[in-house]
Amino acid sequence: MERQLSPTCFFYKHSDDELTPARKQDRTWLFLLCALEFWSQFKPSEPFLVDFFVNEKGLSNRDVFQHVFVLFVYARLPFVALVGLFSELPCCGNRCILVFGALCGMATDLLTRFGDTLLHQQIAQFTVAAAFASRITVPAVIFKIALSSQFQQSVCMLKAVLLLSNFCSAVLGQILKDVVGLPVTRLVEISAAGSGMSVLCALLFAVLGRDPDSDDDEVQDAHPVPVIPTPSLTGLRQPLVDLWLSLKLRSVFWWTVWAVSVSPVHGLAMSNWQSLVRAKHVKHDLNGYLLAAMYLISAIVTLATGYYAPLRKLTSSLVIGTMLAAGVILCRLVSESQLLPMYGYLLLYQCMFEVACALRTFQIGAEVTRAAAASTSKALHQKGTIQLPSCARLTLLFSATGVLVHTIEVLIQVAISHWSSIEDRFRGFGRILTVFALFLLLIRFAEACIKKALARVLGQPTET
Repeated sequence: MERQLSPTCFFYKHSDDELTPARKQDRTWLFLLCALEFWSQFKPSEPFLVDFFVNEKGLSNRDVFQHVFVLFVYARLPFVALVGLFSELPCCGNRCILVFGALCGMATDLLTRFGDTLLHQQIAQFTVAAAFASRITVPAVIFKIALSSQFQQSVCMLKAVLLLSNFCSAVLGQILKDVVGLPVTRLVEISAAGSGMSVLCALLFAVLGRDPDSDDDEVQDAHPVPVIPTPSLTGLRQPLVDLWLSLKLRSVFWWTVWAVSVSPVHGLAMSNWQSLVRAKHVKHDLNGYLLAAMYLISAIVTLATGYYAPLRKLTSSLVIGTMLAAGVILCRLVSESQLLPMYGYLLLYQCMFEVACALRTFQIGAEVTRAAAASTSKALHQKGTIQLPSCARLTLLFSATGVLVHTIEVLIQVAISHWSSIEDRFRGFGRILTVFALFLLLIRFAEACIKKALARVLGQPTET
C-alpha cells in the first residue's frame, strides 16, 4: 500500500496486517485531529446568537441578517483562497494554518462576548470566516495519514466527530438556558472556553505530532520515487496544472458541480434559518434541541455510511438526488407556519447535506489520490505525457472549490440583498436548486444514451 514521501505527493508503502511505529503515530495524529474538530465546533451559544444580538447587544433582527451575518459570506472568499495558496508554500503548511484558524475561532468568541458595538460583531464575522477557511486542510491531512483502505471510514468518522460536537454543544446550551437558567452571555463564555481547548489541540497537533508532510525512512519504498519540490510564490505552475487535471476527473467534476450549487445555498440558509423561525412569530423556540437532533442524527448516519461500500461507486445519482431533494425541502419549509414541521424539514435538510459532504470528500480524495499514484507509476515505467495529476494537492483542490462556492454565494447574496422578506429568500433558494437538479438529470440521461450508443457501435458491453 502506498505511503506519502513528500509534502505534495501521496505515495504509500504499508501492509494492512502490520502496524508499524509510524502507523501508530498516525493514529495519534488522527486522535489529535478529531479532538481539534470537536472543540473547534463546541459552541453552546450558537443556537441563540440571533437572540443574543437582539436582546443583549441591542441589534435588530434585520441588522443581524443584513449587516452582520452577510459579512461572513463576503469574508470567507478571500480567506479560502489564501488557505489554498499558503498550503503550497514551504514557510507555512497545514499545521500552521490549523493553529491560525484555532486562534481566529477564539478571537471570534471573545469579540462576540465583549464587543459592545455593531462594529465589533462585524469584525467577528471576519475572524470566524478565517477559522472556517482553515479547516479546509483537515480532509487533506486525513488522506495523508490514513490507509487507503480506510479512507471512507476515516473521513466519515471525522465528520461524525464534528457533528457530535455540535450535538453536545446544542444540548448543553439548551439545557443551561432553559433548565439551569443561565443567560446567553454565559453560554458565549463557555464557547470561548471550547475555543481555548481547540487552540491547545492545534498546538499539540503542530508541535508534538509527527508531521504528515515529512519523510519517513521506515516506510520508504526500496525503489525511490521522484519528489516534486515544494513550490514557491513564483513556482505555482505545476500545482495549477495538477489542480486542473484533478478537476477533470469524473467524480471530482460531478461533486464540484454539486458543491458550487448546493453549498452556497446551504451556507445562506443555515446562516439565516433562525431569522426565518423568528419571522414566523414563534413564541417559544427550541432551536437548541433542533440543532442537537440535526447533528446527532447526521453523525449517526454519516458514521454508518463510512462502512457502506456501494456508496463508493455512486456519484451522479447522489449529486442529482440530494440536490433535487434539497430544493424541494426548502420550498416546503417556507410554506410551513407551525414550529414542528419547520424543524422536521430543517432536520432532514441538514442531515442530507452533511452526509453528502462526507461522501463528496471521500470520493474526491480517493479518486485524486488514485490518479496521482497511477500517474507516478506510469511516469516510472513509460515515457510521454500522462493526463493525470502528478500529485494529490487536496488542500489546493478543496480551496479552489471553496473559492468557487463562496464566489457564487456572494453573487447570490448580492442578488437577493434587496429582498427584505426572509421567506422570499428561502423560496428562491429552493426553486434554484430544483431547476438545476432537473437540468443535470437531463445531462446525465443524455450521457447514458451516448455511452450506450457508442458501446453498441464498438461492440463493447454496456456498463450497468
